[in-house]
Amino acid sequence: MSGWSDQKFTPFPGALDILMSPEVEQHAVIFDMISEGEIHGLVDGAASVYLNSTPLMNSSQWELFGPRATATASIDITANSAKRVTVSSTEGFFDGKTIETGEKHYISIEGAGESTTSEAGNPTFSGTATFVITGLGTTTITSSADFFVLDMVSGSNTPHRKSLKIIGAGADGSDYRGTILSINGAREATVIPAIETTVAGASGAMSHVSEIASYTADSDYCTLETAAKTSVTNVLAQLYLPTQETYDPTNHNERWNFDNTGMGLKCGTLTQTPVTNLGIQIPTASYLYAPNIQIKQNSDYKSGGTGHGGTEGSADSERFSGKAQDTVITALQVGVAVAGNIDQIIVTFVFPQGLYSQDGGTGREGPNWSEMQMWFEYQPNVGDDFITKLVFGRSSLGGEDPDKFGWGGPHEQASNMFIISGKEKTAFSEAFTIDTNQFQPF
Repeated sequence: MSGWSDQKFTPFPGALDILMSPEVEQHAVIFDMISEGEIHGLVDGAASVYLNSTPLMNSSQWELFGPRATATASIDITANSAKRVTVSSTEGFFDGKTIETGEKHYISIEGAGESTTSEAGNPTFSGTATFVITGLGTTTITSSADFFVLDMVSGSNTPHRKSLKIIGAGADGSDYRGTILSINGAREATVIPAIETTVAGASGAMSHVSEIASYTADSDYCTLETAAKTSVTNVLAQLYLPTQETYDPTNHNERWNFDNTGMGLKCGTLTQTPVTNLGIQIPTASYLYAPNIQIKQNSDYKSGGTGHGGTEGSADSERFSGKAQDTVITALQVGVAVAGNIDQIIVTFVFPQGLYSQDGGTGREGPNWSEMQMWFEYQPNVGDDFITKLVFGRSSLGGEDPDKFGWGGPHEQASNMFIISGKEKTAFSEAFTIDTNQFQPF
């Protein structure tokens, strides 16, 4: 993207206004690239992606930090607790690899997982090839003995996908490699892409994906957290880009030239999945309060009884009130260790049965309402008294009667009244946004 500075690219209309504006902060412009055939990849990984002419990561760091692949991986499940992966000494495959605090490193080894030889009954695999465009379609695979389990399924959000290898089921009788989309019992699964050669009684094996416990680069091996199940020799192995599992805003991430930064690239295959591993956990959080549990009427609420009651034409003396306590959500419940990192809160209320009333006498349906009151509490500094600010709703639930959305229909309301009203018998939701920047610092 550094080409913008010397006009190597033709900007889309309005792009320069966005990119050059001094008032635009913490935004990105995303481009879709189109090519004839698959894109091989970035020349130098994260070091090939620039923000304002500065690479996300220096080339020397990417060489140590980036993903690697080898075809010389071996595991002997009869030794070293089946947790040692060795590679050729001529590759330097593990050279320079270290596991920093808060990082997790993962590796996938082809055929080292569950297999025909590792499972009871020595299951073999059968499937029928049908004509499909290469790379598309699915095939139902059956096994001769129990084999398939849920842990083998790779969904669109699975960051380290397991693969299934079936001998002879690929194009022209080559070995097939694909992923399991779903299972239908211990002896049947759906795989993608479709197999290209019909097989019966074929041997097969799952890849083994494990977190890495440690590297011993000078002896060309790493030690796994999870033991392999099948011995393999000189097979394909993929060392993934490490993921940062914890986020600490006080620590500088020296691998990247920018804090809170990650990147991902898909090369345009027919069956590619979304990017789920950016190499760093961007600090974001969302919190859904008590799914499928009602937020009941608060004890502070008292009906004024002005004639808009639960029975059409009811007397002005009608009274009703709530009994529930306040609903409290804290920053720790949201999963944010430092409350000051929160700059926006979005509250969504779901009405699964709609919002309407029914007359207790005649049964006739009419409009209804839901009134909320929301407060934001914070400390400017640790040890200070809490400050409470009303962000939505009336300051007091006494006084003026809120029963204005009964049989007479909606009435005029104040701009900050946190009221949802209407006659709606289908499920709907309403979202409200709180900008907490106005209360900073806290």
